[in-house]
Amino acid sequence: MTAELDPQRPPPPQRSWLDVRLRQARNPPPPVLRAVLANLAVAAVGGVIVLVYDTLISRGVALPGGDFTAYVLRSVASSGWKVHARLRVDAPAEAVLDRINPTVGVVESVDDRTSVLVTGADSLDTIAAYIGMLGMPFTVESPAELRPLLARLADVYARAAGAPQQS
Repeated sequence: MTAELDPQRPPPPQRSWLDVRLRQARNPPPPVLRAVLANLAVAAVGGVIVLVYDTLISRGVALPGGDFTAYVLRSVASSGWKVHARLRVDAPAEAVLDRINPTVGVVESVDDRTSVLVTGADSLDTIAAYIGMLGMPFTVESPAELRPLLARLADVYARAAGAPQQS
């Protein structure tokens, strides 16, 4: 369907690229406006974080873990977990840190041979799977609900490996 031109009316003015963009900027659709405002908010928060970090460094204050990037990754990751767990690992903190990503949790040194891993995930099943991949002896400090889940998984793995079942 084509529009017919009215011979009595002059043709519409040709708008430059800049005119079109300025009109769009003055009248943005709501999703675009929300996206722009969200980007500005993220940039503002990032700017504040950088200023605080710069101020702390200039005053000689050390961040937990010493690495700003790892600290921010851990902080952001831990805020999104639905469940948390505290595990005592029979290994030095450095060895645990070598086996995990900084976003997995916070590792605290207890002594030369022991550390504590505070971690989390969307479910206890996920924590059980991840801590199994750590490959180090550990003890569950909390939550207590994680212990029976680990016992069930240990039974499943033992049967899969052909070991006799424990009662």
